[in-house]
Amino acid sequence: MVFTEDILPEKSWNVNLNWNKKIYSKYGAIYDVDLSVFKTVFSNRILPDYDTNPNQIIYSNLDGKSVTQGLTVNTNGVFASGLKINLGATFIDSKIIENNISETPFLTERFSGNYKISYPFYKPNITVDLSGTLIGPMKLPLLGPLDPRAPYSPFIHIMNLQTTYKANDVEIYAGIKNILNFRPAANSIAGASDPFGSGFDPSYVYYSNQGINGFLGVRYHIK
Repeated sequence: MVFTEDILPEKSWNVNLNWNKKIYSKYGAIYDVDLSVFKTVFSNRILPDYDTNPNQIIYSNLDGKSVTQGLTVNTNGVFASGLKINLGATFIDSKIIENNISETPFLTERFSGNYKISYPFYKPNITVDLSGTLIGPMKLPLLGPLDPRAPYSPFIHIMNLQTTYKANDVEIYAGIKNILNFRPAANSIAGASDPFGSGFDPSYVYYSNQGINGFLGVRYHIK
């Protein structure tokens, strides 16, 4: 890592507009809709430079400005049967402006989303939760024009499942994380076979390398 100057603290201006609406259905369902529009303008932004020298990560204050703006939508539904559905999405426009040139920063997605579906069974007292995260493609730093790796990450979908059994003050839960077994490509780290060599490059990593896995646990509530 190289610092080309005495780094100044970042500064930012933030604007956020929010709208919320709650809707009651005659069938006992409750819907909640939340909409937010946001914009953040940074000055003195500290950004890593991967392009000038592929063997270095060069840090300096941005001589320009960085703008992140977008829209977030969240919807929650609670039904008489006990079913709960939560949906959320964020659309992001992020750019770096320097010398009147605008470009997209590395490792910044234009879309992200999440969902959770929960349903309770009363006999036995078991709740099933299905949740997930969605992440759109991100621009990735390459080692140069001859780097064979993809310049953008794939669309990411992480799905999880959990069941919880409740008996008085005790909860027993079990589940599976990353059901779809998503993992970055095997070549996502250049030089991974020689981590102490000059070709080792972890800056390309855009998500965890942990694949599908299970878990089991117990909670005890003390009153």
